[in-house]
Amino acid sequence: SVLERFCQNVRTKDFPKIGKLTVSIGYSELCAGCLPTQTIENADKALYYSKQHGRNRLACYEQLVANQDITVDQIETDIELF
Repeated sequence: SVLERFCQNVRTKDFPKIGKLTVSIGYSELCAGCLPTQTIENADKALYYSKQHGRNRLACYEQLVANQDITVDQIETDIELF
């Protein structure tokens, strides 16, 4: 709900000199056994989904997979952490 409020606040704000902005957010659930790199990769996949489907959206990776909007291997990213 915090991310939804953030998106709504950005959507309704009139920024000086630039006017309206949009924001696209992708996120993933944190789980006890997941590696941080996997969580970030999943959030990145959700972000790309948001951008590709109209922008100004909020997308949860796990919900996208559950709804079959994306498959686990559908979107490839080049994120690399060391």
